[in-house]
Amino acid sequence: FIRCIKPNPQNEPDRYDRKGVTEQLRYGGVLQVVQVSRAGYPVRINHQECWDDYKVIATPQAVAGLKHVDDKKLRAQKLLEHLSTELSLPNPAHGLSWAVGKTMVFFKLAAFERLKFSRLELLIKSTTLVQAHWRRNLKMKAYKAALKHVRRAEAVIRLKQARLDLQRRRQQGAATKIQAFARRNSALRKYKAIYTKVVKIQAWRRGILGRKHAKEYKLYVSARKIQRQWRRYQDQKIYTILKKAIYVAQERLRLSVAKKQMQKLKKEAKEV
Repeated sequence: FIRCIKPNPQNEPDRYDRKGVTEQLRYGGVLQVVQVSRAGYPVRINHQECWDDYKVIATPQAVAGLKHVDDKKLRAQKLLEHLSTELSLPNPAHGLSWAVGKTMVFFKLAAFERLKFSRLELLIKSTTLVQAHWRRNLKMKAYKAALKHVRRAEAVIRLKQARLDLQRRRQQGAATKIQAFARRNSALRKYKAIYTKVVKIQAWRRGILGRKHAKEYKLYVSARKIQRQWRRYQDQKIYTILKKAIYVAQERLRLSVAKKQMQKLKKEAKEV
């Protein structure tokens, strides 16, 4: 139902007359309707919403047993029966604290508040657990950061000590490195000279083999060309002979057909 309520007698915006609005609601019967609704089943939700909202406060065994029930009405009814025993829902003086209809689930206000507060307690507990895990993660990150800084400081100290040791080792091994560098340059020059000679010998040998292969390949290509020309000549010759034979056969066939036609015409002329 719809009721139109005037916020103030002057019909001015942004002005609310509490006494006048209350009188309009009382005289219009809205407050009595609310009282009647609260005395009956004021809370109404469908079967799926009932299952989705209140399965979290049931025991895991009950949820696992009802999860595979396809009938939404039966599943909601079984869930509420379990919650009535589990949470000790208050029983009113008249009627039941809840009822399952064809499409909706009806709750008395006291039973709905008990379910709502149980769900809220579980939500608070879960939120607290999430917050605890979040704070643990923050402390863990802070610890890891401090540990990282300590390790970095230790690494800096070790690096300084290692640099001093390296400097002493460099001073001790400088002469050895110079000698090794000189020996390496001498060996490298000898290696490059030998390597250049070997490369020239290989290039000379590959040149001989390459020219030989090229000569053979040219002979192979020339032979293929000659064979191709010879086959083409043979095919052309056969094609010319066949073409002449076909022409002669066509002429003879036409001559035979013409003779038969001429004989037929002469015979028809004699009959006439």
